[in-house]
Amino acid sequence: SQNIRSVKKRIEQLEAQKGQETTQRQIVFMGESMMVIENVELMRLQLMFDGKPDDDIRAVLKKNGFRWSPKNGTWQRQLTPNARAALRWMLKNQEVA
Repeated sequence: SQNIRSVKKRIEQLEAQKGQETTQRQIVFMGESMMVIENVELMRLQLMFDGKPDDDIRAVLKKNGFRWSPKNGTWQRQLTPNARAALRWMLKNQEVA
């Protein structure tokens, strides 16, 4: 019965998250402009750059769990509180290019 309760709670959380709208904002990260998209339809936190980011930026993205998605043309990871925390940490600790 504990498993059933935890699964029901998780389903409620996911349904509440799906009820939110996709948001996007433009920011500068390590000297490059990027669009941050919280895509609730795909359940992904997506980072879209104007061009190909340099090696240092790609290393930081990979270190923080973001992976390149050729299908979506963005750097992304699953939309979770940990993903949001990783993005906040990256922005707080970014190096000046």
